[in-house]
Amino acid sequence: MEKLETPSTDRPVDRLARWAPLASAADAWQSVVKKVLESAGPAVVDALHGTPLGHPLHPLLTDVPVGAWTVTAVLDALELAGKDDLAAGADASLAIGIGGAVLAATAGWADWSDADGEAKSLGLAHAGLNAVALGAYAAALLLRRNGNRETGIALGMIGYAFVSAAGYLGGELSFGRGVGVRQTGEPVTPPTDFVTVLDAGELAEGAMHRVEAQGVPVLLYREGETISALSAVCTHAGGPLDEGSVKDGCVTCPWHGSTFRFSDGAAVHGPAVFPVSRYEARIVQGKIQVRALAG
Repeated sequence: MEKLETPSTDRPVDRLARWAPLASAADAWQSVVKKVLESAGPAVVDALHGTPLGHPLHPLLTDVPVGAWTVTAVLDALELAGKDDLAAGADASLAIGIGGAVLAATAGWADWSDADGEAKSLGLAHAGLNAVALGAYAAALLLRRNGNRETGIALGMIGYAFVSAAGYLGGELSFGRGVGVRQTGEPVTPPTDFVTVLDAGELAEGAMHRVEAQGVPVLLYREGETISALSAVCTHAGGPLDEGSVKDGCVTCPWHGSTFRFSDGAAVHGPAVFPVSRYEARIVQGKIQVRALAG
């Protein structure tokens, strides 16, 4: 499998992504995570990716710990300024953050299990920083409940620093590396008028064929008199669907196993969560023509 990497620069985050010991650790740990996920079953893994939602689950869950721990930091600061009546609220939001972090981490590991190259290294660093933050907050909660509030508050502030650093790497993974972003390989405006892409005789029964429709990569599939036309690019990581396999009216990406239904383009198995674009197809005078669906 070939995949383009983000061009190398001298930013600290890029040097971290290229750090060999981190890459080796990521390779070893990813194999462990994959085995755990395989034992959980495809339904659980799809749920962790967010495939049934049609949206990644991990970013939805991360709002809980980040928001809760931000409340904790504010209330802790006010408590240090003399507002002792806010202690219970600070501890409650801290505990809520711990629960949310565990859920977010579970979904995050599922997404990371399919990461490649430098994104895999940065993903492990992101998880490691979050793990330190979680440990600090857990210790902080125990100290507070045992009456050692000052040390508990100090550990909470340390945890907030680590979770902030982890958030920076999470932003780099999403916005800088495109992890979890819908991949389309399409221009902003696909063809709205029918364009000829292939002789009908070149598309055999039960066969797939990749064509270009005004620069848009389109996958054609023929079943009887029905011709299905989908984007040829997997929405998970941009894999070539035309090199995948067909079963039960669906095409499976050869890179990470995302599966899409020909009838509506929906993602039925992850790690993809977004559907692929579907096109209208017809045969006119022995030629297959496609266009974007109206409306």
